[in-house]
Amino acid sequence: MFKKSLKLSVCISALVVAGASVPVHAQSASTFQKTCDNIRYGVDKAGTPIVQAACLKADGKTRVESAAALRGFQNKEGRLTAGAGLSSFQKSCSDMKMEVRDGHVHLKANCKKSSGEPVPTSTILYDVSNNDGVLKHKVAGNDKVVM
Repeated sequence: MFKKSLKLSVCISALVVAGASVPVHAQSASTFQKTCDNIRYGVDKAGTPIVQAACLKADGKTRVESAAALRGFQNKEGRLTAGAGLSSFQKSCSDMKMEVRDGHVHLKANCKKSSGEPVPTSTILYDVSNNDGVLKHKVAGNDKVVM
């Protein structure tokens, strides 16, 4: 019995160590900025941070307003970071805006450190795409946008 328990313990430990080194989600460059304009930061009626834009549909002529929930963004000691799940940066950051620069869309904000000191910070939006006029943010978390 002890040998089986030891083997199981070793196998579980190996899985935990192997899993810790594998990223949860590989990020890919956002592409929506190529077919959308008027890109801006917003908040939906439920208080969820969103990216909004006027996006072309697949016909290449029709432009529609669209929004996607910004998921997985956190404030880590005054620095915006991306991950998974619901965003919480909006609770300790202010002056949020979007900026298209160098082919990427950046989320910019002033985020507080634990000391309360605000720090200007930004991060690139990854994994946002335009699918026939509908913005999608491909990160595990809550998809729902309440307009």
